[in-house]
Amino acid sequence: MFLDSAIVNDVYWSEALNKVFVDNFERDPSLIWQYFGSAKGFFRQYPGIKWKPDEHGVIAFDCRNRKWYIQAATSPKDVVILVDVSGSMKGLRLTIARQTVSSILDTLGDDDFFNIIAYNEELHYVEPCLNGTLVQADVTNKDVSIYSSLYIFCTVIVTLKSFIDFLIQI
Repeated sequence: MFLDSAIVNDVYWSEALNKVFVDNFERDPSLIWQYFGSAKGFFRQYPGIKWKPDEHGVIAFDCRNRKWYIQAATSPKDVVILVDVSGSMKGLRLTIARQTVSSILDTLGDDDFFNIIAYNEELHYVEPCLNGTLVQADVTNKDVSIYSSLYIFCTVIVTLKSFIDFLIQI
């Protein structure tokens, strides 16, 4: 079995957190759960639990994929997603573009803001009510944008000059 020595060293280093977790709990008994997520992906929690491996004997938990870790590890972002919906964007290309937008939105949290603009001959905001503004990346706004993009990516359009003018205004 391969063990990354840097991860093993960090796990040993993080053992000192056990005392910190206990001290925290003794000072504030309402502090029921405490967590530590490493940039290398390992995880400690207090009180500890025994993890159950899958059928292959693997415990596949990576704290870096959890919402709480991402929010703590990143700064709020303002994102404008520009999507080409010109005549060349048909079939598989358009499907890939839609999936890419959805994947980008999945990485955004409640502290982030976004808008989606489709372009070809003119700028077209995927969700017209968000015209010219960035909106909070909460679940509702992301869902509405994904739904709207299914329609827009099949029918709409914008010029690059209009997009640059929009960016200057933000």
